[in-house]
Amino acid sequence: MRLRRTREYEKVYREGRSFRGSRIRVHCLETGTPGVRCGFSTSRGLGTAVARNRARRLMKEVYRLNGHRLRSGCEMVLVWFGPVQGWKYSQAEKEIGELWKAMRLLKER
Repeated sequence: MRLRRTREYEKVYREGRSFRGSRIRVHCLETGTPGVRCGFSTSRGLGTAVARNRARRLMKEVYRLNGHRLRSGCEMVLVWFGPVQGWKYSQAEKEIGELWKAMRLLKER
């Protein structure tokens, strides 16, 4: 349930809506299909490959542990654009959770 092709990412960027946090941006496109498809990206300006990979690993772990809370029927791209040094999982989880809440992507309880 991941976005894999460049054209899939581009469609979400072009047709979807986005919200921005202090270091993470979420782009989301409502598709109406069952499930949630997600892609992960980082900015080249983030620094070394080590920093970019850490940022992607943090985002993937937040999605893995919290993806079940998302409403079905959307495609999203999580983009890390700020510095990753000093950030822990809990900070990434809090920021992504707040963005999902602001975008109304969480399931009703």
